[in-house]
Amino acid sequence: MVNIFDTANQLAKEIKETPEFKDLQTAYAELKADEKAFESFNKLREIQAYLQKCQMEGNLEAIKEEEVAEMQKLSQEVQQFEAVLNLMAKERTLSVLMDDVAKTIFTPVTDLYES
Repeated sequence: MVNIFDTANQLAKEIKETPEFKDLQTAYAELKADEKAFESFNKLREIQAYLQKCQMEGNLEAIKEEEVAEMQKLSQEVQQFEAVLNLMAKERTLSVLMDDVAKTIFTPVTDLYES
């Protein structure tokens, strides 16, 4: 019997070996080397995670206008850093690969519904 989690863990290992992931690793290392860019990037990630958590929990009233404004300000700020733009481009490239993998994994369900 196949252990699907063994297969998933193997896939995770193989993703780390793809050129797309390695390019993302390199871009992240370059971002970390730029202290100001890295600090701004992390602030943006923190506020995005908080706002997303509030949305997913249906707790929209917890979101303050100032927090949304801060996120918008940080979004503009981080785009001034070449290292952040490069990282975002590498994330998009990896995302295409991950989307293709997800489609493949979901094929049995799609086939079931289309039969």
